Amino acid sequence: MEASGASPDRLTLPLVLKACTRLRDVKLGKRIHSDISGTDLIENVRVRTALIDFYCKCGLLDDAYELFEEMTQGDLAYWNAMISGHVKNFRYKDSIFLFSRMRRAGFDPNSVTLVSLLSACTKLSNLRLGKEIHCYCLRRGFFESEPHVGTSLIGFYSGFDVGGVDEALEAFVQMLVDNVAPDSVTLLAALQSCVEFGCLELGKQIHQLAVKIIKFGF
Repeated sequence: MEASGASPDRLTLPLVLKACTRLRDVKLGKRIHSDISGTDLIENVRVRTALIDFYCKCGLLDDAYELFEEMTQGDLAYWNAMISGHVKNFRYKDSIFLFSRMRRAGFDPNSVTLVSLLSACTKLSNLRLGKEIHCYCLRRGFFESEPHVGTSLIGFYSGFDVGGVDEALEAFVQMLVDNVAPDSVTLLAALQSCVEFGCLELGKQIHQLAVKIIKFGF
């Protein structure tokens, strides 16, 4: 495309940057950044989000942060790229700080935000924030619309003591009440919680549920 003289646009660049991310081609990603600096393309939120995601996934958080702070008007995907990028680079406290900033900026988290935060909470053993996320999910109906959030919550609670395990089982039961079909990851996490909690009867019920799902579906 470049050889033919055609210029990339806001639709082309995110795709190419995603390819650079998958290939860990830092040299080409940085060249694209340099080429569009000073143009209108660098001000496009989709393009800038793709650049931030590229830098984060390549472990270049300083470059990502510089881009992030330059733009005053981002969207939720823009914030998510930074939050999840910090989690993937083991900067858990920074990801929670970014989440606080995001909330002050008036953005509500979606399932992408919440799964990243639950991962950070697990690593930091931050039970309080994890419980707040649980309550938020219940209020917004995330168990029904985004079942992978429920799976993340069960995994989060399973990392704590008996009180945490109890919460994991409550989250699992809530998913069933909301008619959300558990996947294999959810079932394994719930069974592990039953082991930790010594809950033999519920473990047997989960076993029966797993057999039913395999044979007939949920």
